[in-house]
Amino acid sequence: MIQATVAVGVSAGVLAALVCDLMERVFTPSPRRAGAVGRYLALRLAAFAVLFLFWLALSAREAFAATASIITTAVFLVISGEKTRYLKEPFVITDFAFLTHLVRHPDLFYLGWRKTVGVFAAIGGLVAFIVGWMILEPRTLTWAGQGIAFGVLLLLFGLAFAVPRLLLAPWPQALGLVSLEPARVFVSRLGLVPSLMVSGLALRAFPAPAPRPIRAPAANGSPAAAHVADARSAYDAVVVIQSESFYDLRRQGVMLDLAGLDALKGRALAHGRLVVPCYGAYTLRPEFAVSTGLAFADQGMDRFHPYLRARRFAGHALPGELVADGWDTMFIHPYDPHFFSRARAVPLLGFQRFLTEADFQGKERFGPYVADAAVGQRMRAEIAAARDKARPLYIMAVTMEAHDPYGVGRLPETDDPLEQYCRHAAHADALLASTVEALDALTERSLLVFYGDHAPLLPGFDMLADDPRTDYIVIECGHGAARGGAGGAAPGDCAPDGLNAILRRMLGRE
Repeated sequence: MIQATVAVGVSAGVLAALVCDLMERVFTPSPRRAGAVGRYLALRLAAFAVLFLFWLALSAREAFAATASIITTAVFLVISGEKTRYLKEPFVITDFAFLTHLVRHPDLFYLGWRKTVGVFAAIGGLVAFIVGWMILEPRTLTWAGQGIAFGVLLLLFGLAFAVPRLLLAPWPQALGLVSLEPARVFVSRLGLVPSLMVSGLALRAFPAPAPRPIRAPAANGSPAAAHVADARSAYDAVVVIQSESFYDLRRQGVMLDLAGLDALKGRALAHGRLVVPCYGAYTLRPEFAVSTGLAFADQGMDRFHPYLRARRFAGHALPGELVADGWDTMFIHPYDPHFFSRARAVPLLGFQRFLTEADFQGKERFGPYVADAAVGQRMRAEIAAARDKARPLYIMAVTMEAHDPYGVGRLPETDDPLEQYCRHAAHADALLASTVEALDALTERSLLVFYGDHAPLLPGFDMLADDPRTDYIVIECGHGAARGGAGGAAPGDCAPDGLNAILRRMLGRE
């Protein structure tokens, strides 16, 4: 009996590995290094053996466990293929965290109510299929055998939790791949299911990064310490605006009015293209890097969803440092605070107040989301209140107005996705101009950072995925602000963590 179970398990693993390799070529095409599949065949077999053991321990039925292993692999590959089709990135371990978001906000995942019903119908059919199979196929493991299978499975889980590197010792290169390389690279080389298991172990294998050494800042405008303070550190306010899907489509020949951005480049401290680690989604990645200064490549497996374990990175967050120096800090995102786990992560990064969609009840909306104009009005009020209290203020605003999907029914004026996007982009540009106007009027010296989180997902503009760099600008504002030289700063590329470095430098924290 044991030999037969092992034989079925190995056969299932080999078959699933072959199915995986074939389907990955169809659903997640990407460059594959010669010999990669063969080199990691043992890892693939080990991964599918664990998958088979999981279903065997649950069902005590060999044929069911073998079939369930292959179906599980196929389901993951289809999901990964759909994600790759839209976002040019395969499924990764941290994407499991989005399952609850998919149920609560199906429109953000291009599902809509019909597809959502279809997904739940498919799940219901699969459950009925499982129950029917369990009734028809007799047990092939005794209760003792099932207990042993559970014991082995629990032992593996225990080792994965306690000593993850031990399980990965035969494949040290695999651990390096998932920790450093883009998702399409390590999924292509390891295979999807093995990459998920290795990624899960990698989340446990690496310790949290050491907190950033905190440098005592130059005095924030304190006359008593003016003789040691760099003048650049004396700011009343810092405003960071992460503009949803903001991208200058004029590079693609689109007639787009960005008069505010164009006019402000002449006084910019820095501007150009922002090298973001995402396309079409994953707003939190640049958002997190701007707050912490941690580059995408320096975050390990957390880089795909850094808010899941935000406590690990709290010692790097600029807002937290500013709070310790007497600043007020605020995060504005007019949407569900639980999306991307922000409700838990945002306070951990040092933001004292978190304004969400509930704080914009009754305020202007444009399309399905809170309008950028409403966000701008609230920021102006907060800047004025901070001036009256004579306390420096740090605001990070993550807008929502331009969030996809675009298409029929979004705006009453037009159903054309491009026209809709251009309307939103113009509003984002107006938000930029109005915020600079507010800071010029209400502060002595202040800083504004404005950037797009990722390129938009627009029908007919898939070429944006080939170069997903967005746009950014950094401006010094206020009555006493130094204006840029003739023509402002020369344009240049910057990463989101580079924006954090600019802020730290201007605030005298480097």
